Order: sequence, then structure tokens, then C-alpha cells
Amino acid sequence: MTLIGTQMVCDGRTARQIFEDVMANPARAKFGFGERLAIVNVDFQQAYTRTDLFKTAYETDPRQIEYANAISRLARSRGMPVIWSRVGYKEDGGDAGVWGTRTDTPDSLQNIKYGSELRGDNYDGRLSGDYDGR
Repeated sequence: MTLIGTQMVCDGRTARQIFEDVMANPARAKFGFGERLAIVNVDFQQAYTRTDLFKTAYETDPRQIEYANAISRLARSRGMPVIWSRVGYKEDGGDAGVWGTRTDTPDSLQNIKYGSELRGDNYDGRLSGDYDGR
């Protein structure tokens, strides 16, 4: 078999030890955090935030929407970009990859479709963010 990709290496080191070894390598190409901070809000769509509507939703903190709104508002007031991302799939779910094949229920990942009133492109209405032209 010809290996085209990469394989995971298990050599007994911890993640911290691997990080320190990488950082100590003088031949390592330097990288940083860029020149500007940004707030990236991931998956603030109803499918994941509205515990009153969807089995797929979860709440990590009762004030999570309030916190996201406050941080995003503060960042925008300081000229920082605020990015909102979400997941959604084609009508046939064919672009959900292997994760879309794990289960086949109305709440399965491949059923989070764009244009669906149920999920897809519906951000949580409690957000006060500037997303999708709002």
C-alpha cells in the first residue's frame, strides 16, 4: 500500500511534550496569531442552542447567548471582526461525510439542512449579532 496521507504517531509523549519539541525545533517555520484579533462564534444555530425545541441542542451555560451577544457587541465596538459560522448540508445529506452515516433519525447530522425551518440556516433568534446581513 502506498501512503498518501499521514498516520498518527504514538510515541508515548504527552501533547505538552510534543508541543515543546515542535517549538524548540530551530528549523520549524515560524507562525503566529496574525495581526488582528477576531471573535468566531461557531454553531449558534437553533439545532444546537434551542433546548426547548430540539433534541440536538445543548446548554453549556444558561447565559451562553447573553455572553455571546456581549462579547460580539464589545468586539464590534472596538473594530474587531465578528464571524458567525454554522453547519448545514445539501438536501440529500451527501456532503455530511462519514458523520452523516452514523445514525439515520430525524435528528441525525445529515438532516441539518440549509433552508430547513427545522435547522440548517436558522441562527438562534435570541442573538443580537450582525450575521447574514442583519
